[in-house]
Amino acid sequence: MDLSLNRSELTALFMESLIYGIFLVLFCILLIIAYFSPREAIPKKRYIIPAATLMMMIATTHIVIDFLRALEAFVPTNPQLTPDQFFKKLSHPYAILNWALYAIQTILGDSILVWRCYVLYDKKWWTVIPGAILIALNTSALVIVVRYLTFAVGANFIHLSRPWMTSWIVATSVLQVFYSAAIVIRIYLTRRSLRWVVRSMSPVVVAMIESTAIYTAAVFLLLLCNALDSNGQFVIMDTIVPLVGVVFCLIAIRIRCYLRTPDRDTTSDRPVSTNLSSTLELNEGATGEEGGSQHIRERTGRHSEP
Repeated sequence: MDLSLNRSELTALFMESLIYGIFLVLFCILLIIAYFSPREAIPKKRYIIPAATLMMMIATTHIVIDFLRALEAFVPTNPQLTPDQFFKKLSHPYAILNWALYAIQTILGDSILVWRCYVLYDKKWWTVIPGAILIALNTSALVIVVRYLTFAVGANFIHLSRPWMTSWIVATSVLQVFYSAAIVIRIYLTRRSLRWVVRSMSPVVVAMIESTAIYTAAVFLLLLCNALDSNGQFVIMDTIVPLVGVVFCLIAIRIRCYLRTPDRDTTSDRPVSTNLSSTLELNEGATGEEGGSQHIRERTGRHSEP
């Protein structure tokens, strides 16, 4: 038995509020770590804080609009308009804006992952090509889906948008898995001869795998609901908006917490860890001039604090 639109929207609001709360806590922790940690442990915050702030702004706007939409549905100004009829009116400005914010947030999350891989691979232009193609496909599909909102109602929208939603889900899943795997492989290949940093590498790899698994699981549930013509897809979609920010902050925080602490067995672990943290957290490297893995290789050749 499928969820009614009323129940799906209320469930979506509850789940989004829950994930948004987690995102807000992680965002505050990230700000505290970034601005109140020892100066030498902080890489340049040229990209990480603006990116996290933008994600927070999008997620906040999205949940506010969801609350306004629910308020208008269940406390209507027109008594003849039932909540179910209101939620079926997907051409309403609130619904269109929600979908637009969802599209921007997911594309932003995918773009950040591609950028991380691009920096870690010494800014090789060919590393961006697969991601650019998939992001372009996602953008086109989501624009078409938003276009359907202007004339499709209720279940008709699900039927009309299914091919495009399916293409978006598959594309974003492939992008997440492919680029996360590329980052993990690059880390191992760059440091395979440095046995003394294996322990500090593990949290990085685990953070990437866990974060990718969380997002991919949500996308898989979205694909399943879409295939079943279920209104549950609206629940998953609203949940994904703050979840993108949760994944982003989770990676940054875990890398900072595990890698900024120098290894007791070696004095060279700290600069290596700091640089890797800088690279994976969207910065261009500790100096801002060199590629990610190239700078890692240069720093790992030193065995004393600079």
